[in-house]
Amino acid sequence: MADALQDLITALNRGEDIQAISFFDGNATDQYISSWLSEAEAVATIHNWNDDVKKQNFASRLKGPALKWHSQRTLAHPNEAYAAWKQALKDHFKHPADRDKQIQKLENLTQKPNQPVRMFIDKINSTYNAIYDDTGNTNLSIKNDLLVKILLRGILKPIKTLMVLNQMLQKVTTLDDAQRAALRCETTLYKTQTSNGVLELPTFTSSNSDALSDTTLQQQQKQIKELQSKLNKINFVGEVQEPTDDTIHNTGPNRRRRPPNSQFKF
Repeated sequence: MADALQDLITALNRGEDIQAISFFDGNATDQYISSWLSEAEAVATIHNWNDDVKKQNFASRLKGPALKWHSQRTLAHPNEAYAAWKQALKDHFKHPADRDKQIQKLENLTQKPNQPVRMFIDKINSTYNAIYDDTGNTNLSIKNDLLVKILLRGILKPIKTLMVLNQMLQKVTTLDDAQRAALRCETTLYKTQTSNGVLELPTFTSSNSDALSDTTLQQQQKQIKELQSKLNKINFVGEVQEPTDDTIHNTGPNRRRRPPNSQFKF
C-alpha cells in the first residue's frame, strides 16, 4: 500500500515537472524551435533527466504538426537516440527568423568573466557549426577570418587590451594565431589576478589602452558583418531560398509561415 502511494506521488510530481515545459506545435505563430528546446533543456537540467527521459518528456509536449512529425519519426526510427531526434526536430522546424537569431548570437558572443578562453573558443565553434555546413566548402579562408574576428571581439577586455599593448594583433592571421595569443595573455593576467578571481590589467597599462581597444572593436564588428554576408551565400545548414509568395504563405507540414515583415539580415 505504501509503495503504491509513493508511486502515485512520484507520477503526480513527474506530471507537474513535465507541465513546466510549454507545448510546441510547429506552427508559424508558435515560438521558435531553438527557444522551445532551450526552455525544455533547462527544466530537464533541474530535474536531472537522462537522455531517454528527456526524449520521452519532450515528445509528450508536442502537438499538432510537431506531434505528427514525432509519430512519423518514431515509426521510421524506433530506437533513435535523443541527440539524433533532437537535431532532426530542430532541422525540420527551423524558421528563417530562427536562423537570423542564431547569426546574431554568433556575432555577439562574448566571453563571460569566469569563462576560460578555451571554453569560449568551444562556444564559438559550436555556434558556428549550428549555422554553417563546411562539408562542400573548399575555401575556408572566410570562415577563418570570421572566427578570428569573433574571438578577438568577444574576449574579455583585459585580455584584448593586453594583446593590443603587446602588439599581438598584427601577427594574427589564422584562428590558431588568435587562440595562442589569447591564451598567452590569459595566462599572464591570471598571474596578476585579484583575490576574487576577476581578471584585471597589470598596473603598467597605458592610459590610452581603452581607446585602442574600442577602435579595434569597431573595426572587428564591421569585418564580422562583411564576412557573415559572404558565408550566408555559401554554406548555410539546410537550404536557403529567396522567399516568394508561394513559400511565404505555404503552411503545409514541411513549411513555416513567415511573418509579413520579416527580413533576412544579411
